[in-house]
Amino acid sequence: MAIIGQIFFWFFVAIGVIILPFNLPGTFLMVAVAFIYALFTHFETFTPTVLVTLLGLAALAELIEYIIGTFITVKYGASKWGVIGAIGGGILGAIWGTPLVPVLGTVLGGFLGAYLGAFLLEYLYLKRTDKAVQAGYGAFIGKIGGTLSKLIVAFAMIIIMIQRM
Repeated sequence: MAIIGQIFFWFFVAIGVIILPFNLPGTFLMVAVAFIYALFTHFETFTPTVLVTLLGLAALAELIEYIIGTFITVKYGASKWGVIGAIGGGILGAIWGTPLVPVLGTVLGGFLGAYLGAFLLEYLYLKRTDKAVQAGYGAFIGKIGGTLSKLIVAFAMIIIMIQRM
């Protein structure tokens, strides 16, 4: 029975990593799976301290993704409107891209949506195409950087989990 539990555990941890680029909370799924596993093993594998550490890393991953995405978007010249457009556009792009091309459409839609959202709101704010294009490009690069940073934290969480198993 222990082997089956570990198979399910690692299956859902893998799902958590896979869903990260889709703007879904994969790191929090990983924490939830670790908590459930801890319940079944009477907190022998994952102690409350380890679970709190994993939860802190999951929250940190979200924060880092937001900070990196915002920082890069602003570094490329976006105003607060461009940042808001990038966040909203990324979410809407992922939602709209999913039915068009499941899986890949979600990821590409999120990246393209971040670009278009930043471009559109920056253009409406400044009425300058050159600045809007630059802000959109920054949002696109920021989205990539934020997603990669979140994946790095997720792999750090996996290393902790491997050490505890």
